[in-house]
Amino acid sequence: MDKIRAIAKETQERVAQRVAFESQIVEVWQQGLTREQEKQVWQAYITFEIAQSQPKRARLLYERALISLDKDRQFWLQYVRFLEKNLRDPQLVRAKFENRIRTSSAGNKYETLELMLEQALFEEEQNQIQKARKVYENLQTEIAPDCLKTLMAYVSFEKR
Repeated sequence: MDKIRAIAKETQERVAQRVAFESQIVEVWQQGLTREQEKQVWQAYITFEIAQSQPKRARLLYERALISLDKDRQFWLQYVRFLEKNLRDPQLVRAKFENRIRTSSAGNKYETLELMLEQALFEEEQNQIQKARKVYENLQTEIAPDCLKTLMAYVSFEKR
């Protein structure tokens, strides 16, 4: 019976901690706080779940946060790095990059360029040299042929 009470108490404490974070999220929306303030709340919650060794919960929180923080490229990249590090699923990360690039290419050339550079680096880290080369070549021939930044990244890649 003592063991059941201990488990129940621990469960109540965990729920109370999560309710506090969820309340902060509701507060963000009710009070119309800035995106940066909202981002801080989400990051604190995600950090908490990671510290609790709950990567699946952290992933769900990232995905919930990205509903309103979708335009924040740095937050999105943080999410992708999290997936890579914690879930170790390169196919999922690759699919996330491809989807994001596809949706960003319609509106913002700079966004597309930056995402593709990040994707190329990711492919290099995965030892997918041909895939990385293809991304760099696509940048040079179709996306940003006159961009010095992409040219320098491609040259650096070929030197490595």
